[in-house]
This record gives sequence, structure tokens and C-alpha cells, in this order.
Amino acid sequence: MLRRKTLLIRQIAEQNSELQKQLSEIAKERALIDAITGSMNEGLLLLDVEGRILSANRSAQTILNISGDCSGKNILELVRNVDLIKHIETAESGTGSDATLNLSAKIYHAIFSPTTDGILVLLMDITEKFNAEKRRREFSANVSHELKTPLTTISGYAELLENGMMDTDHIPEAAGKIKLEASRLILLIEDIMRLSELDESETPIELTEFDLCETARNAAESLAQKANDANVTISTPKETAIINANQKMIFELFYNLIDNGIKYNKPGGRVDVTMIKGTNKVIITIADTGIGIEKKYLDRIFERFYRVDKSRSKKIDGTGLGLSIVKHIVACHHGVIKVESWVGKGTTIRIKL
Repeated sequence: MLRRKTLLIRQIAEQNSELQKQLSEIAKERALIDAITGSMNEGLLLLDVEGRILSANRSAQTILNISGDCSGKNILELVRNVDLIKHIETAESGTGSDATLNLSAKIYHAIFSPTTDGILVLLMDITEKFNAEKRRREFSANVSHELKTPLTTISGYAELLENGMMDTDHIPEAAGKIKLEASRLILLIEDIMRLSELDESETPIELTEFDLCETARNAAESLAQKANDANVTISTPKETAIINANQKMIFELFYNLIDNGIKYNKPGGRVDVTMIKGTNKVIITIADTGIGIEKKYLDRIFERFYRVDKSRSKKIDGTGLGLSIVKHIVACHHGVIKVESWVGKGTTIRIKL
């Protein structure tokens, strides 16, 4: 009898040991799963068939603005997003779905998957992708509009000439209009191709050592006649500042910014280019005494085709892409660009490379 009891106790002890080992393994696996889901940027939510929360990782709680321990609570008590609840209810009926949802001021792709014991919800942040797609659509629409305007003018004058509906005296004027609009088209297409090149290029830019001040002076010299015609004075630094960058891009940067400073200036105005060279950085400043920009528009001036004063911009030559190209060039050099402006007093652009 004693022997039987001893065997029984030993068997219970062995089973208890095995059970403890299994519980330890389960605890390790749970800790591993928690560590993995806890480090995920995606929100992961597991609900039972009644909509009660079984598990929610840190990202899901942040996205859904849930604080504290939410285990066992019904999702309806914690979340008020109508679209999210609608898709959860659809999943509860056994049908999976996905949706684009606006949560916590961001855009998420949400996947709702029915499981044997409940519902799995995965929330992926697609804000950047969504905004990029929106910008692409806007860009396509703007390109179409910008191309249509000069083409309509060219087509109209060409039709008049073709049908002999224009006096001989007016033919040179018509030819001049056609040439002007064709030049606008060429500039626009060149800028679009340049932006596309900057967007798509995955190869590192070619860097060389050159004098930054000399490059600024060369850009100013290229625009000297335009500045003279507009009665605008350009000043550039006389010193030397050797940097390691892409010289063609930096020339383009100076050209676009000085050109803008001339176009949106006043007769008798100035465009001043200055720079401060430090040990590991250089700060470039291009300041004009022009018409200035209202503060509410400053965040948008680097958008493609964006014009603050559309009625004035129509009278000024340009494609509306110059500042977008400048922003890309600064980004390619891992720099920072900032703008300050005062209506009626002028605009100052600072670039740190």
C-alpha cells in the first residue's frame, strides 16, 4: 500500500513538473509574441465573437486612442469610429473586408479577418503613400492645365493663319505669340523632366569641390540682363567658399532663387545673396525687397505649380516649378530650407547645407 502511494506521489510530481515546464514554454512563447507585436508599427487587435478585446498591441491602442488595460472590454465602449465598427460587425458575420480609414489624423489601411474564435484587425499607416498618390493626381491635373493654355493659344493663331483670316500686317504679331507660347511649352517640359529626373534618381549625386561664391556670381551674371530690364540690383558675395557638392545642381538652385527674386520684385529693388561658411556647414541666404508672401501661404510655396497670386503669375514668365526643383536639390544634399516673408517688404530664403 505504501509503495503504491509512493508511486502515485512520484507520478503526480512528474506530471506537475511536466505541467510547469509546459506553462513555462507557453509563457516564453507569449512573451515572444508580445515582444514582436509590441514592436510592430502596425496596429494589431484581436477580438472575440462578441467584440470584446482579447489582445491589443501598443500601436493599436495609440491609433485607436485607447488608454490603460483594455482586455475584456467591448470595442464599442472604447471606439466611436463608425466605419471601423461597421467592418468589425461585417467580420463578426464571417465575411472579411478591408478599408481605408481616417484614424488619429492619419490614413490607415485596415484589414478585418474572421478567425475561429473571433476577429483579427490589422491597421497599417499609409498616410505618406496616400498623400503621395494625391500629389501625383494633382500634379497630373496641373500639368494638363498648364500644357493646355499655351497649346490653345498656338492652335488658335495657327487656325487663323491657315484659313487666311488674318491681315498681312498682323502675321508677325501672331508668329511672335506662337513663338512665345512654344517657348513656354519647352520650358515647362524641361522643368517637368527635371523634376521627374530628381524624383526617380536612385543613384547618389556626383560631388565635386568648387567655389560656392563663384557659382552664385555665375548664376547672377546669367540673369544680369533680366535684372537690368526689371531695374533690380543683384549683389553676390566676393569672397571664396569651397564646398563639396553637385555644382550643376547648386548653380540651378541659385539661378531659380535669384530669378524669383527678380520676377517678384519692385522697380529699384534688390536681390542680395550672402553666405556664411562654417567648419562642416554653409548657410546660404537669398533676400529680396519684393512683394512678399502672406504667412498663410509659406507652407505651400514649394508645391508644384502652386502660385500665391495667380493673376500676377500669368503676367510673369515661368513654369511654377522652380521652387519645387530647389527643394529637391536641397533634399539631395541633405540640407534644410526655410522661408521668411513680409508682405510689401520682401522674402528671405535660408539654406543650410
